[in-house]
Amino acid sequence: PTTNEFLTYDLIDYNTSNTSTTIRTREQGEFAVSNIKTTNPIQPLIIAQGQQYFKKDMNGSITMDLGYNFTRTNNIPLNPRFITMSDFNITYSTQPATVYVDLISDYKISGNRAIDQNISFVYGRAKSSKTFYDDITTSNVDTPISIVLYCDLGYAVCQNRGILALLGQTSDDNWWKSVDHDQANGDGNIELFSTPNSALNATTVNITSASNGVNETINVNNGGVTPLIVPVNLRVNDPDNPPVPANYTDRWLIYNEANSNTPPIPFYRVRFIGNVGGGWVGYGDTGHVVDGNVSQEKNRRLEW
Repeated sequence: PTTNEFLTYDLIDYNTSNTSTTIRTREQGEFAVSNIKTTNPIQPLIIAQGQQYFKKDMNGSITMDLGYNFTRTNNIPLNPRFITMSDFNITYSTQPATVYVDLISDYKISGNRAIDQNISFVYGRAKSSKTFYDDITTSNVDTPISIVLYCDLGYAVCQNRGILALLGQTSDDNWWKSVDHDQANGDGNIELFSTPNSALNATTVNITSASNGVNETINVNNGGVTPLIVPVNLRVNDPDNPPVPANYTDRWLIYNEANSNTPPIPFYRVRFIGNVGGGWVGYGDTGHVVDGNVSQEKNRRLEW
């Protein structure tokens, strides 16, 4: 990448018993994290790992996990990043003077592993079909939830970077439906809550590849009271305010254009007005009254 959205990595040692370098989950923060920037998209990425991360008890082979990611903020969408991985080479930048292997005192430590795979990093978000369902006269309404991906590079380039543009077009500019999103494969969960809680028929928005990136079954009920506005929010994990909920929306699906630190509040709203019948109203110049259900739809107009 040639912009300031850096590719980050972490190289985690799985072999040592030293508590200062043992595995840490990425939810708690990256271990030995660094930023990489290159002006040449095919230039090899060089990763420097300090000796403090290698302990003497690591005799024999070393097993590591090398993870890549991009820094994400809740309010700045990024275009897809297509990364080609060909191989992973390891060598000492400063060769130790006394490394004994097979009776060789100056053994040169190096290694190579072919990877030969490609990956697309994409910026996604959970999206409601509408941010405000207004003038709902029925007792409940379906409110579809989908996963969409950002790309403003045009149809062909977005397709080449891993977005199924042919099947994923939406009404929002530069946002494409993630038709192969599958919650069961770890692509991300969406959890909802509302006030009152009984307004939702389900709090887990289950989206699989079979549903083409959308769940159309989330239903909001007015609880028998009108008029009423029901707010629906994303249930999130807030590390600063424990306890952690049993189920919550994964952070990489949260987008809030107005604030990088909070989820959108509310995620969406539903305004129930009930089915209030109107009677004969008004008297026109022609001597005719006007029949209209004026209390049902606030955007209706009377013409005389």
